[in-house]
Amino acid sequence: ASRLAEGVSQATTNRQRACLSKIFACAKTWGYYGGDNPVRAVKRFPESPGRTRFLSGREADRLSGCSPRHLEPVVLCGLHTGGRLTEILRLEWEDIRLDGDRGGVLYFAQENTKSAKQREIPISPELAKLLHERQKVRAMGGDARKFVFTRHGRRMADIRTAFKKARKRAGLGGDVSFHVLRHTFASWFMINGGDLYRLQKLLGHSTIALTQRYAHLSPDYLRSSVEFFGAPERTRSHPVDTKSSEARQGRQ
Repeated sequence: ASRLAEGVSQATTNRQRACLSKIFACAKTWGYYGGDNPVRAVKRFPESPGRTRFLSGREADRLSGCSPRHLEPVVLCGLHTGGRLTEILRLEWEDIRLDGDRGGVLYFAQENTKSAKQREIPISPELAKLLHERQKVRAMGGDARKFVFTRHGRRMADIRTAFKKARKRAGLGGDVSFHVLRHTFASWFMINGGDLYRLQKLLGHSTIALTQRYAHLSPDYLRSSVEFFGAPERTRSHPVDTKSSEARQGRQ
């Protein structure tokens, strides 16, 4: 309450509360504290979900066009997979299954994902073309033989400085971080008519609640549900036998 009175936002106060709670939890684990965690009795403040920033097609083209040669493939991979930066930079060639011009499958390895679960991402034609080009770099040897994204034959560990410069050259604001590419992938998926269930699997969200922030972007998300209204035997091509259910109701 005193933090709020000082002008600190509810979201920031919640983060500080979580940090303090973690301190008590660690103290209990390490044997420095034997009581209950007092922070758990303090409820979190409600937070506004805010606006999810994502790029328009033109913004994405500008960012890609303003990126240096070693950064552009990483940006395009982010836009076409929804992967986190660490997941993308740790991609290995053994995680890629290319199927000619038809795409293929890309795997984010279990040890590299935030949820510690492997994710399978279909490869789009644009990404397939990029990966075919990247395969030519493998002949350089070194890290390039193992990792997909390298620079001067060595695996890239960080691209923050290059991304910041590319963002400025593209005329994009400071609210555009690399993570915005993940939001962009998800937002475009829904705008193009995708469904939340598949998006949850592609993003690796543990619950559908995390994915629902993108639901409003689908133009037909609620309207298309009208096709499921009405009695099943009238709205579907296959008949529905309700006699057994009616019999059970009669016995009750």
